[in-house]
Amino acid sequence: ELTSTATQSDVATFTSNQSASTIYVKDTDGDGIFISGSSAYGHRIYTNTTEDLLLGTNSTEEIRIKSGGGVGINTDTIGTNHGLDIYGQDGAYAILNLTSQSLGHGCGVEFGDGSDDDYGSIYQFASAAGGTFTGRMRFIAGGTETLSLKAGNVLVGDVGDSRTINSHTPKLQVTGTTYSHSTVSVINNAADATGAY
Repeated sequence: ELTSTATQSDVATFTSNQSASTIYVKDTDGDGIFISGSSAYGHRIYTNTTEDLLLGTNSTEEIRIKSGGGVGINTDTIGTNHGLDIYGQDGAYAILNLTSQSLGHGCGVEFGDGSDDDYGSIYQFASAAGGTFTGRMRFIAGGTETLSLKAGNVLVGDVGDSRTINSHTPKLQVTGTTYSHSTVSVINNAADATGAY
């Protein structure tokens, strides 16, 4: 137990004359955690075995970092190939919230691979994004704008905004740069005479 009687809040300070200062907290088997401070290598908290690292409050686990790299929030069970699992509170929605500080931009989620970090994306533009972007949610798949949702309208294709046709704004609009890209098909795959609607 360390007790400080000094006026400063520091109870203990550990300083190394090497490039890093490390505290080891281990059990009798040598398993434990490392707390390391280094301007050269970064500041780190990690385990020295294949065991998970747990973080919590009020003596309760809140975050678990699996030895394989997955992270669980409010759960110790992380699905196969999941990088992040969030388990909501009982009796409430599980919500992942993204908030932009700029009314002229918005929020987005990007999906990528090793060669392209935004091969697909979903963007919600803010209320003051300007032009055709204001209030619009845009979906990009395979590097191509595929779908937009705005003001209750569904816009399919590479579109900036819905067009007014004979003074009417269509709720569903399909646009493209070629004949085939602007075609709508309704198909009934049943082998009968019921038709398609």
